[in-house]
Amino acid sequence: MTEVARGLCAVLLATAAAAGCSSGGSKTTHDGSSVTLSPAPCGGTVTAVGTTPVGSFAGTLVSAMYDGCSNGVTVLIGDESNGLLFTVSAPYQTTDGGAPIVPGDAAARGELDRADPPAVLARTSGMVAVTAADFLAADATLSGQVSGTFVFSQDGFALSGTFASPYCRHMTLCGD
Repeated sequence: MTEVARGLCAVLLATAAAAGCSSGGSKTTHDGSSVTLSPAPCGGTVTAVGTTPVGSFAGTLVSAMYDGCSNGVTVLIGDESNGLLFTVSAPYQTTDGGAPIVPGDAAARGELDRADPPAVLARTSGMVAVTAADFLAADATLSGQVSGTFVFSQDGFALSGTFASPYCRHMTLCGD
C-alpha cells in the first residue's frame, strides 16, 4: 500500500472512525490521536471524477457514516493518487414517522481536504441523490448501507459520481 493510501485511510478513520480497517501500522493524525492504517476503509465502491479548485480528482476509496443526530449521511471519498479527500454530507428524507428513509434528492455540503499534512482546501454545496439507504435506530448495531449519486458544480468544482458503501460508523451521541 502506498503512503498516500495509508494517509487517506488515516484521514478516513480519523474523520469517520471507520470500523472495518484492519491492522496495517499506525499514524498520528493532526489532532494528536493515533489511528490504524489499512488499504480499504470498510468496503464499498465509488466512481468520483472531475476537477476541484486544486486540480483533478479521481475517487478510489469510500467510507460512509450514518448520523442519527441530524438524520443524515456523510460519505468520505479518497483520491489516492492526489492525496485528497472529498466529504459529502446530506440529510436523509424520511417518512413522517422517521423511518424508513425515502430515496431522493437532497442539498449537500462538500469539503475538500488534503490528507498529508491535513488541511481544508475548499468548501462547496451541491446535490446528492440517495438511491437506497438503510435506516438505523439510535440503539441499532452498526449495519446497513447507503448508495447514490452526487454533483458539485460551483465554487471551482466540476465533480460528480456514484457511491455505494456500508455504514462504517453510527453517530448516536448528540450535543445540544
